[in-house]
Amino acid sequence: MRWWRWAWTTPQATKWHKGFTEALARRASLEDEYAKALKSPDVSGAPRLLAYMFKYDETFGLTPLAAAKQHIVFVDEPVEPKAVGKDATVTPMRNRLKSMRD
Repeated sequence: MRWWRWAWTTPQATKWHKGFTEALARRASLEDEYAKALKSPDVSGAPRLLAYMFKYDETFGLTPLAAAKQHIVFVDEPVEPKAVGKDATVTPMRNRLKSMRD
């Protein structure tokens, strides 16, 4: 359930439709199978499950490359400008450019 809730909060979820529900449920169940495989004495099945999980993630655009292919752009929140104190001096742009030429 944790993966299911997380997946639906991603930006990619806005592009999913009802037809994706069954495949998404299968991907979510792979999380449980993977956790069980890691706890079992024979962990040889875990890498195979990871391969399936990665394939599903690519299909749904949950990897960076797949998101780029789907033209999903992640934008950072704008940073608030820092306040300038009263004693701060501002160098005019012309003076900066002059110092670069010298």
